[in-house]
Amino acid sequence: LIFMYGGTFAKDVEDWTDAEVVEDCLDVLKRICGREIPTPVDYCVTRWGKEQFSRMAFTYIPPGVDGPRQLAAMSEAIYDPVLAEKPLIMFAGEHTTPYHPSTMHGAFLSGIREAYRYDLFMEPALNDYMKFQGTDHIYQHTFPTKKSV
Repeated sequence: LIFMYGGTFAKDVEDWTDAEVVEDCLDVLKRICGREIPTPVDYCVTRWGKEQFSRMAFTYIPPGVDGPRQLAAMSEAIYDPVLAEKPLIMFAGEHTTPYHPSTMHGAFLSGIREAYRYDLFMEPALNDYMKFQGTDHIYQHTFPTKKSV
């Protein structure tokens, strides 16, 4: 289960203790579900706005840029020049998916995509010698990305 706060409230929440954040999340779930929610066994609270490198940033596609094409290009692995099918560097993150940019699930699913890519290389026999195809849809669009005319 993932909670994400937005707007100026998100900045306020970053100063709360982990216990206060979890308590607030449980309160929201209680209001949504109309009943008590069990305390989680474990949790991880991040403070994205205070993160040294991102500072709460996420992907933005400016007007006039072919977003799906650019985001797909960001997902291309760098392969070994000697062993062409061996991925040396793989990229995951919400900025590498044309299907779910600027989202937590986009970041998560892109990690699955890269694990899939690596697994196909490392265990070819167990994967019936399938080759990774960047055009394969490991996941689908959440909503249409083009307006119908």
